[in-house]
Amino acid sequence: MAGRDRFESLRTFVEVARAGSLAGAARVLRRAPSAVSRELGALEARLGAELVQRTTRRLQLTAAGERYLTHARGILEALDEAERDLTEQGVPRGVLRVSAPIVFGQWVLVPWVEAFLRAHPEVSVELILEDELVDLVQGGVDVALRIVTRLEPSALVVRRVAVQPYVLCASPGYLREHGTPRRVRELAEHQVLVPLRGPAARPLELLHAGRTQEVRLTKSRFRSNNLPALHGAALRGLGIASLPEYVAAPELASGALVRVLAPWRPTPRYISALYLRRAAMPAHVRAFLDFVTERAAKHFPPDLD
Repeated sequence: MAGRDRFESLRTFVEVARAGSLAGAARVLRRAPSAVSRELGALEARLGAELVQRTTRRLQLTAAGERYLTHARGILEALDEAERDLTEQGVPRGVLRVSAPIVFGQWVLVPWVEAFLRAHPEVSVELILEDELVDLVQGGVDVALRIVTRLEPSALVVRRVAVQPYVLCASPGYLREHGTPRRVRELAEHQVLVPLRGPAARPLELLHAGRTQEVRLTKSRFRSNNLPALHGAALRGLGIASLPEYVAAPELASGALVRVLAPWRPTPRYISALYLRRAAMPAHVRAFLDFVTERAAKHFPPDLD
């Protein structure tokens, strides 16, 4: 089988796997379903393995098909990147798909994307905002930005972009009614508003000058998985909130919120960019990673002490 035909067979198989049917793949490839079926059959005959189980409703990949799909995608991506590298000649161009957490995306990333688009007129950005990490391959995502205390090892490349500091703050009304804590251990007697992650008894970790201190929050009556809800609850006097500094900054400046226990801070989170390991990174992806890293260095403090 000639080299070009082998690449066409790979593309056909990948599209069949994505569409889940011969008809769906045929529509995308602009070919007759019978031609797609013949090419898939020829590929299986050459490999000596069944890649797809054919049912009346949908095609299902076999175990061999799942393994071959991973290799096929990698080969086609490397080929596409090599062609883009030659045609782009280093000029960022094309559609960039970026995934980011909802609040960070709305409050911080959108202004950065605006500046990035102005600097790179031949790039378009598709921004997907969701708090769960997406499958970069299935979602066609080029770069995923995530804000975590740590990342588990994975096949993805991780570039640490910046450190995002957090602050403890409360409304003046809450502090008048319940008092202002002067020591870290006093937080255990207060309503502390923290994200809804893990068990309720999970301790709050505070840092200062290289020292760490933990407090178990046994009396907190309000928790939420939504950052704006925690922000709003703090403004309404429901408790002391642990918030990203960029979220609380306007109210700290106006006096609507007051920082508590300074200079102690909740454990910071790391802003990291995740992307697939590639033989040749497309120019528009490289440009975005460099741009975001530069912007983050200006937006976030270099250290927390």
